[in-house]
Amino acid sequence: MTEVGERIKLLLHNKGITPYRLAKETGVSYTGVTKILNGSTKNPQVESLSAIADYFGVSLDYLHGNSLWAVIEFELIMQGKSLADLALRTGLRQSYIRGLDRVTPDESDYEEVEKIAQELNINPKSLITLLAQQEPPLYDGPVISAEEAFAKEEEGSEYRAEKLDRSKPGGLTTGEIAALEAINDPEVGLFFKDFLDAPEDRREEMIRIWHVIREAEKGRKPGDKQGKS
Repeated sequence: MTEVGERIKLLLHNKGITPYRLAKETGVSYTGVTKILNGSTKNPQVESLSAIADYFGVSLDYLHGNSLWAVIEFELIMQGKSLADLALRTGLRQSYIRGLDRVTPDESDYEEVEKIAQELNINPKSLITLLAQQEPPLYDGPVISAEEAFAKEEEGSEYRAEKLDRSKPGGLTTGEIAALEAINDPEVGLFFKDFLDAPEDRREEMIRIWHVIREAEKGRKPGDKQGKS
């Protein structure tokens, strides 16, 4: 791996940019830039390196030689090969190889990286490991039990009910929704059991039916058949 300063020198050379211009356009002092380039600053400030990385459109890992493209580029330099040669021999686009640091990998990317490793005659595991680090992070939120998840879903249902009550003055009240959930009549209960999860247009239709049922059921005594008052 090359040091940070050497890698920035390479970027400057490839882009035809002078250290003075780099300092001016990144806001990093010229003294700071020269110290990074000549290696007199062993631990450059992260802010300075971030500004330089953003300027060149690369990552901090690239500047430190720890990214996928940084490793490939280093191998090309050490072996006296060009990116064009590598692209020709692997059948890959130069832009794809150069942009590997920004790839969210899928199965095909791992296959392409293996091709690159074989062409450079290096252990593919090193490149595959770097590519794997670009995988989207797994969910790292708090671990909850099934009971807690169920409780959160219940809270969500209550929230949806309250939202409906507030946003639709002509809709069901919170009390009516609670009554729906507590209905013992199997015919009515079955009909409305999925009300809270129904699409909006279906809810409106169900609300109208519910009001009709409420009017028809007024005065019905326990044991009477539906519609009989």
